[in-house]
Amino acid sequence: MFSATFWKSLDKYKVYKLRVVYAEKVENWELIPYERPKIESLRLVTDNCIGYHWKSLNRDSIQRLYLQKANADDILIVKNSLITDSSYMNVAFLDKNDKWLTPQTPLLGGTQRAYLLSKGIIEEATIGVDDVFKFSHIRLFNALNSWEEAIELPISAIIS
Repeated sequence: MFSATFWKSLDKYKVYKLRVVYAEKVENWELIPYERPKIESLRLVTDNCIGYHWKSLNRDSIQRLYLQKANADDILIVKNSLITDSSYMNVAFLDKNDKWLTPQTPLLGGTQRAYLLSKGIIEEATIGVDDVFKFSHIRLFNALNSWEEAIELPISAIIS
């Protein structure tokens, strides 16, 4: 599928994201240089009708919420008074017992989240919007931002 020339053309110091577009068969793929986001603040935004159970090119509903971030760097999505995820990442919260808890209600479960759950690194919990400020820290992670590379912020970085 990929020639030796193709692999040699890549910058070995960069991270790449492989995007595959498919329906019944692969329609297109592209390799995109990936830069880890710089996130220092999150704004709580609510949408009780949002759904995003499968990866999709159509992210209009998430983009609509993202536009509400104002002066924050990203959003923390709330659905039916429960925390779900950020615009591109799953989240986990550090409780007073040094346990990392991830919402039982993510919009998209994510492969990194599933891996962390299977290893016992994070645990699922019902996390309401009113619970957020009882935690000390939040971590944002996904397949391209592993647990070790996750963005970790103090809870004070969340704007309600």
